[in-house]
Amino acid sequence: SRPGCAWYHGAWQYLRLMDLVSTPTWHSSFYATETAAALASGGSALITGTADYSLLAYVLRAASATQAHVSVVDLCPTPLFACEWYGKRLNTSVACFQADVFNPPPALLGSADLVISDAFLTRFPAGEANGVLNLWASYAAPTGRLVTTVRIHSANPRGRTQVEAVEDFVERAVTRYRRWEPYLDRSSLEIAALARTYARSMVSNEIGDEGAVRELFEENQLWRIASWERAPVPGELYPTSYVRVVCERRN
Repeated sequence: SRPGCAWYHGAWQYLRLMDLVSTPTWHSSFYATETAAALASGGSALITGTADYSLLAYVLRAASATQAHVSVVDLCPTPLFACEWYGKRLNTSVACFQADVFNPPPALLGSADLVISDAFLTRFPAGEANGVLNLWASYAAPTGRLVTTVRIHSANPRGRTQVEAVEDFVERAVTRYRRWEPYLDRSSLEIAALARTYARSMVSNEIGDEGAVRELFEENQLWRIASWERAPVPGELYPTSYVRVVCERRN
C-alpha cells in the first residue's frame, strides 16, 4: 500500500464485516437496479475510487449477462489488488488502473457507458465537487450514465462531541467483534485500536444540505439528473442520510 493509508485499508475489511463503515451494501437495491439498467445492452463500466471489491461485485453481477467490460481506477494499489483478486475468483477479467482520477489514463476517456462510485464526492473539498462531476463526464460515453451516492452531513444528529462519537464507534466495533471472533485473526484490543484510528482519521467533506447538493448537480453543464432519492443509513460515527443519484450525460 502507498504510504499513509494503512490506517484505512488495514481496518476496512474488519469494519466492513461488522457493518460499521459506509459501503455499497447500505444502498444494495439501488446499485443492483441501476447497474443492471445501465449495462443491459453491454458496453463498459468504470468504477472511480473504491475501498475494496464491494462495488465491483454489483457491477460484475450486472455485467455478467451482457459481457460488459469493467475497469477500475484508483490512486492506491491496495483496492486494485482486491478487485483483481475478486475478479479472479469469478474467472472474470477486470482492468485496473493505478492513477489519480484527475489525471485519467487516456484509454478510459469518453468510453464508459456507466461511471459509478460510492460516497466518493465527499472525499474532496466542497470547492472541488463540480470538478469531480466534470471529471466523471470526461470518462463517460456520449450516452453514458453516472450512478453515485452523496452523504448529506446536515442530517447528522447533534448533541455528541467528536470524542464521544469516536468512543461510541470503538465500543460498537468491540461488541460486534464478539460475533466474528472465532473467524478473525485479531484480538478485541487490536480491533479497538484499528477502529479508533479509523474514526479519528476518516474525513468526509461537507458539500451542503440536500438542496445545495442537488443544485450542484442541476447547475453542472455536463450531466442531467435522471433520478434522485434520499435515504437514511446507519452512518459511521452518526446515523445520517445519503442521496442516491443517477445522471445522464448531456449531449
